[in-house]
Amino acid sequence: MIEDPIEQLNQWLKSLGANIGPVEFHGMLAGLITTQGAEAEQLYREELIPSDYDPADLLQQEALDGIALPYASLREQLNDSQLSFYPLLPDDERDFEERVDAVAEWCQGYLFGLSRGGLPDTARLSDETNEFLQDMLSISRAENFELDGDEEDESALHEIIEYLRAGVMVVHDELQPATPAPPVMSDPSQLH
Repeated sequence: MIEDPIEQLNQWLKSLGANIGPVEFHGMLAGLITTQGAEAEQLYREELIPSDYDPADLLQQEALDGIALPYASLREQLNDSQLSFYPLLPDDERDFEERVDAVAEWCQGYLFGLSRGGLPDTARLSDETNEFLQDMLSISRAENFELDGDEEDESALHEIIEYLRAGVMVVHDELQPATPAPPVMSDPSQLH
């Protein structure tokens, strides 16, 4: 197994002949989970399973099984009240431009996932969510930004990533609100 989660996901996607990169795919998963909750698994599988899929092909089956891991992890993160969600992005040791491009790709995937998952009419969404989605659209066009990769730009990139983390959680909470557990009856005789 490959140590780098981005490279591992890339290998699984290649095994399926997918036309999407690992960072964008992770964003798409987040968007699908945000709009569809538990139903997102069926949608991402529809996006990935090639028309010539052969269940006897062990590489393809391994890839589908492998992709289920980041999906499950992402679902858990997005539903975690401790805000453990983090987009799958290259480490800080990677080239600055590569990281900026990855943030843009992640946003593109997220917006596609929201769309593919059936994002409700934006008029029905909160102002905060609408503003965040407009910001995501701008961030997804990061190749238009003029950046030097200096300390100020590094700081700005980290702020953008934190903004993405918080915004994705806000959108998720709006579209997939947590349902409180039913009250626990201490006396079963109270059931009538």
